[in-house]
Amino acid sequence: MTELDVGCGNRKMGDINVDIDRKVKPDIVCDIHHLPFRNNQFSKVYCYHVLEHETVNPEKAIKELLRVTREILEIQVPHWLSRNAKKDPTHRNFHIMHLKYWKKWKPIKTQIEWQYLIPPFILRPNNITITIKRRNKI
Repeated sequence: MTELDVGCGNRKMGDINVDIDRKVKPDIVCDIHHLPFRNNQFSKVYCYHVLEHETVNPEKAIKELLRVTREILEIQVPHWLSRNAKKDPTHRNFHIMHLKYWKKWKPIKTQIEWQYLIPPFILRPNNITITIKRRNKI
């Protein structure tokens, strides 16, 4: 079972970790739109906090992620109500931060991660994790 982490940053979750930033010392430096792997090569692909950035074309990136995925693709983006969603000036793809955006890929699971704001002790959505099972057609 081989796993790929695309946009790994300093946290490396996969057997192979890729990022566009050389400073984080990934296994492979590459762009999310052009992954240097065979079709269906990885049983699970992670892509956390990448698709919301302005330099990423989400549609093209998801198609590429699904191409290299054999079974499961797990994507995480900030929730549009989270503090981090608008805090980073490179976050421009706000449409992907809404659950309705993901319906076209028929996710098998969507999960909202919540965070406490102190004060006042209230819950606010933080991230959305979308799990997509690869189907035969991309």
